[in-house]
Amino acid sequence: MKALKFKLISNKEVLIDEESTYYIKDNVINFKINNELYNYNLENNILIKTNKESKITIDFENYNIIIEILNNNLMFNMEILEYTIHIENNKISIKYKYLGEEETQNNIFIEY
Repeated sequence: MKALKFKLISNKEVLIDEESTYYIKDNVINFKINNELYNYNLENNILIKTNKESKITIDFENYNIIIEILNNNLMFNMEILEYTIHIENNKISIKYKYLGEEETQNNIFIEY
């Protein structure tokens, strides 16, 4: 399998900086980091992170983050305040802000 680099920086703190194997099916990059499954749709810029307890769907184009708590069938929405996405030569750079308990800025870098 091929190798993918994934980095998540939240409010200037590196939370994830990992390398993983990946595959692409139906224009979706699929990979796993720390027992969490990630899917990034290259066509509509939707990132999904799934683990045993929850599923987080980040729909950039619709400015929406959906958090699903799987055990309790609970769902929460948060608005994305702003975002930028740059895709070039198998490198994806995403910057976005959302308002939770406080305003948070995340930077995601995917290189595949």
